[in-house]
Amino acid sequence: MQLKRCKNCRKAEYCSQECQKAHWKYHKTVCGNPDLVEWDENLTESFLDIVVESVDVYKVLYLIDRSTASKFKQKEHSHGGCHKHNKLELSEDSSSLERTLAGVISRSYLHEKLPEFVSSTSCIYNNIRKKGLEDGLPLDEETEKDLIKRVIEEATRRFVVNEVNKITAREDETFSKQPLLLAHPSNYSEPVNAELDILSGETLQRFIECDWAVQSNFIEDIDLKNKLVSEAEYLDIDGRFEEIMQQKVKQIRTDKVCAVRKEVIDASLEGKHESPMHLSLSFCPSMKALLDKLFSIPFELNKKTSLSLQLQETMLVDCFPEGCYHKKHKDSGFGNLDTGRKVTLIYTISDSKEKILVNDQEIEMTSNKLIILKTRKVSVEVPAVSRKQFIAYFYIPGPCDSYQ
Repeated sequence: MQLKRCKNCRKAEYCSQECQKAHWKYHKTVCGNPDLVEWDENLTESFLDIVVESVDVYKVLYLIDRSTASKFKQKEHSHGGCHKHNKLELSEDSSSLERTLAGVISRSYLHEKLPEFVSSTSCIYNNIRKKGLEDGLPLDEETEKDLIKRVIEEATRRFVVNEVNKITAREDETFSKQPLLLAHPSNYSEPVNAELDILSGETLQRFIECDWAVQSNFIEDIDLKNKLVSEAEYLDIDGRFEEIMQQKVKQIRTDKVCAVRKEVIDASLEGKHESPMHLSLSFCPSMKALLDKLFSIPFELNKKTSLSLQLQETMLVDCFPEGCYHKKHKDSGFGNLDTGRKVTLIYTISDSKEKILVNDQEIEMTSNKLIILKTRKVSVEVPAVSRKQFIAYFYIPGPCDSYQ
């Protein structure tokens, strides 16, 4: 019998359409992506068993919301249960967080995300193993088995937490249209940039007139800007950067991002981290200093302009390994393309002569440079880099200008 190839990837072969349809749930995650290898079905199911067994519902809930975790713990104790559960039984009184989590740890959801999970897990394992060998600590067979087990458990926890947060973030993205979250200068109480006067007059004028501007030497502390590179490298070694898999498959971008939330890094640096999930952030005081400065800018812009910008507390640290890129794009637009983002701040962490294109104009990625632009109007592109680069993004939400 002559087998027929999949029309999309031209790799998988089938004896009939019925056979292809039955196999699609396994094949769709790798179809058309040359970087992914399709596993045997039995291997896929066996690995899924390991992942599902590694889920600890209580710890995941604790990392996201302590009150929900506490209620879950009390409920399970009343049923004679323990803290480690890889299943979540839903009832009428289950919270929305529990329902979201139940969907994420379902076998069907994990199967869909398996390529992404395997990629991030192998990255964490390889980084730890490489560091151990560099420090003269070769792994024997038993130690390596134990390391793999621990890495899968920690990677599963991180992955599930991140997926739940992503789903929640999509719902929260509409906050940009809530007027009560205005970054009003009178409400700014941080010690950093207390005078709300970081941006130069020249930068502000060009930004208003041309929709974007560049300010060099954004951070005066030379020691601080040098430490940012080391801390970004540390986050990369720790496996904190994640690929935007959906956009990677579509060949829009191949970089990796790590979200740094103000409340999380503040708590970590105060010693309030409970898990390795936040442990690495407790060694990133320079990242906190940068985030604090960026956090103040919507307040400063509202003081000096009529942009009506709103609060934002999350900074994205972006890692571009060698050869990676992000094609020309706008992070917001008008009408159906409006994501709520109004102003984008881009801070160059690495020091190099690589280029970033703003409205097709080349800007050298020398370190400590701030690019400020109107998100709905100005395009950004990062061509493929010749060596690893780190950039920080800070998206400030706000309504469209009235004349548009």
